[in-house]
Amino acid sequence: MRSRQEHRDMCFCDVTLHLDPLNKKEYIQFNERQTKTRDCTNPTQVRKVAPRAYATSGDPQDARDPISAYKKHVTLRPPNMNKPDSPFYLAIRTSNQLNQLQWFKAQALGGNTLGNIMKKMAEEAGLEQNGPKQKVTNHAARKTTVRRLKSAGVENTDIIQLTGHKNSDSLKDYDELSPTRQESMFKHYRVPTRKPQPVML
Repeated sequence: MRSRQEHRDMCFCDVTLHLDPLNKKEYIQFNERQTKTRDCTNPTQVRKVAPRAYATSGDPQDARDPISAYKKHVTLRPPNMNKPDSPFYLAIRTSNQLNQLQWFKAQALGGNTLGNIMKKMAEEAGLEQNGPKQKVTNHAARKTTVRRLKSAGVENTDIIQLTGHKNSDSLKDYDELSPTRQESMFKHYRVPTRKPQPVML
């Protein structure tokens, strides 16, 4: 998902918790509905693979583990906002309204607040301290994901199934020459050293 509106249109049922029958690991799955580039009327636009996120640590207290974070998110929502058509993103209670059992209000998160989430996350993570200030958006996360997968050697055909791009040519816009790739390329064009030849007298 790219736009603020696509995130605002998300419903509670768009992210679901599952148990993989093969490896017995829990995962959350994004169930994509209509978006700017997919109107659900063309069968070729239906994503073949629903994106999943698996547990990374198994620690219920680990805020960075997607399964732990999702479960906590669900328990801190008002019970009447866990219906399939409820907004996924809910308004956050202010400090003087804070209830340890419910962090969220029974209303959708505002569009402007939602649009600024990525910027706030980047600031708190210190990303803007690591170089020139860049515009950090929801799409920046998608861009970073593609670049990391490509850098790790994941095939383009696998990446587009995860990201929802229509074809692998779409990934060319994400190409970036990383330092690791530059080093690898350098090995091919550097001049090999030659052993000194004996001088005949």
